[in-house]
Amino acid sequence: MTPTSSTSKELMLVSAVVSDELRAEVRAGLRPNTEYLQLEALHGVRLLDWKGLSPRWQRRSVEGIVLQTVRALPAVRRARAVLSDGEHIGIPLALAMRVARMATPHVMIAHHLTTDLKRRLLQWTSALQRTHVVVHAEAQWRAVVEELDVPADRVHLLPYGVDTDFWAPRETREAPLVVAAGREHRDYRTFADAVSGLPVVAHVTDTSSHSPTADRNHPDSWPSNVRRRALPFPALREIYGEAQVVVVPLTATDFQAGITAVLEGMAMGKPVVVSDTDGLRGVVENGQNGVTVPVGDALALRQAIARLLSDENERRRIGKCARLAAVQRWSLQRYIDGLAWILSAAESRLGARSQRSPYPGAS
Repeated sequence: MTPTSSTSKELMLVSAVVSDELRAEVRAGLRPNTEYLQLEALHGVRLLDWKGLSPRWQRRSVEGIVLQTVRALPAVRRARAVLSDGEHIGIPLALAMRVARMATPHVMIAHHLTTDLKRRLLQWTSALQRTHVVVHAEAQWRAVVEELDVPADRVHLLPYGVDTDFWAPRETREAPLVVAAGREHRDYRTFADAVSGLPVVAHVTDTSSHSPTADRNHPDSWPSNVRRRALPFPALREIYGEAQVVVVPLTATDFQAGITAVLEGMAMGKPVVVSDTDGLRGVVENGQNGVTVPVGDALALRQAIARLLSDENERRRIGKCARLAAVQRWSLQRYIDGLAWILSAAESRLGARSQRSPYPGAS
């Protein structure tokens, strides 16, 4: 049942427009499900999204974030707990709640708190001292606890998750095709050097619904065997299914840039070649459920792609392990279960049972 009451048990601030059309597309299998829709459907969490602010706020902006924060405060005061879906709204909300002397438990999903600006702001304001912080990468956990002085029992290391029902292996004939998806912190210059001259088509879809204006390192010119085109979710799923290899080339990062594309490829049962960044360390086990290469090493990337293209048995072995790992460790359901547990723990003032495990049984 979809909650409609303004006094719902828990509230989530969502940086998107949650429409009936979106819900219909998910039900029809035209796009993957999301954690906020599942928290609403399965746990009765009320969603406060951009559509109630103004038709102008269709994209993230400073003005829109301030407006969303201010307009959310009355609902936050009434809620038994509130979840913000990123630090861009979570930090302003934490500061506003402190000024307004609100005691509502606050849980914030944090993707990247270690930029210089965020570090300085958080160290100066101590904004997160009463906030439960959910991070996805070990490096972010250490930084929040050790550098930002957030109490360890309020910092939860929760693996991210994708819809492994939507992103699932398909009965599709493979082609000599390599797919690279995503935009944020992508190293497409190295990727272009790696695939240039290989007997394969390389499809790049360097767009992002999460960070459409994010920078990426792109080449001065693209090789003739590279094609670039944004794809809707069903078409992206189809091209994943046709691909022999999925590549996620990244610049050096200490947060999980690229995690969505990595998990999509793994869930599709594809061998994923990924740059070995601090932020993604531990997700791909080299030679088991994927292949890792040094950041910025075009030769190593080229050799890894070529080796997989030439060895069908190895592709299938790694792909099967990748699919199994995605379902067991990085499914959307596990992610939702973790978020729901953390919300409940924050609401009941229990804190985490373990500094690094957000709910019983988490790895």
